[in-house]
Amino acid sequence: MLATCIRWLSGCGLKILPYRLVLESRCRMAEAGWARPDAQVFQAVRVDEGRFDLLGELAYDVHRKNEFSQLWAKRCVCFCLHRSGSAVACGWYNLERCLYAYLPFHLQDEEAYLFNFRTLPRERGRDYAVYLRLLMIEHLEKVGRTAIYSIAEIFNTPAMRLKEKVGACPIRSFVYVNLFGLYRRNIEIGAGKRDD
Repeated sequence: MLATCIRWLSGCGLKILPYRLVLESRCRMAEAGWARPDAQVFQAVRVDEGRFDLLGELAYDVHRKNEFSQLWAKRCVCFCLHRSGSAVACGWYNLERCLYAYLPFHLQDEEAYLFNFRTLPRERGRDYAVYLRLLMIEHLEKVGRTAIYSIAEIFNTPAMRLKEKVGACPIRSFVYVNLFGLYRRNIEIGAGKRDD
């Protein structure tokens, strides 16, 4: 009900967007009951610019290809999850900046930012985004990136469920407010517990 009301207000020029900065790790995923997927069935493939073919249906139109090209231009890295040779999900990370529009910040040497996970619509509900996340976090931790951040928008129910499934730890909470384009403010409303 509240999410519907906030969407309606957004259409009237008042945007209110609550979100959280969360911390993810392999240990938290293991505590939540997730194990590495079967390597015979699942494979995480790094997708470099110009290799849209590896993304299959995930890069289905010119708009998506333009979006992905912009991310590569920002030095983002794309990984794709293949199940039995077919792309079923993709996700991105950046080692330099958190690219979230309302909370951009530079990352330190041990930090990474995960974002923009997608699963083919017909493949949703099978935890492919979770498996890809686990493989990407494993890769990032191997290269020394132990503080892995992502953003969870509170009213994005699938994203919030995913964060809960993977045991993500909320470390900061915010509300972004935009009043008719005249007043824009990012308000921190709470800090979570970071239990490194």
